[in-house]
Amino acid sequence: VSMNFGKTLKNLRTNKSETLHQVSMGTNIDVTLLSKFERNVRFPTNDQINRMAKYFNTSSADLIALVVSNKIINDYGLNDITNKAINIVSEQLTSYSSDSKEKNKWNKT
Repeated sequence: VSMNFGKTLKNLRTNKSETLHQVSMGTNIDVTLLSKFERNVRFPTNDQINRMAKYFNTSSADLIALVVSNKIINDYGLNDITNKAINIVSEQLTSYSSDSKEKNKWNKT
């Protein structure tokens, strides 16, 4: 998986040897919008990602995570502050993950 949603989407499409029009018909997403997704001009909604994931038989969670990461970089850039913020989020997620496991441990009675 590329670290770029647009490239990933284009690779999924070209690996199936399909045109934007064919993907549009299969996902009910406008051709122009699909083109903007591939060029990273626009980001899809979760609903649109789910339709594309189903169409390409791939993980919607992976595609959503890729879009979120691309949005962060697009909005905040690649710099020390963004990196620091990502590290804070990572620490919070580690804590969340540990808390969830602990809760699940106690709910198995």
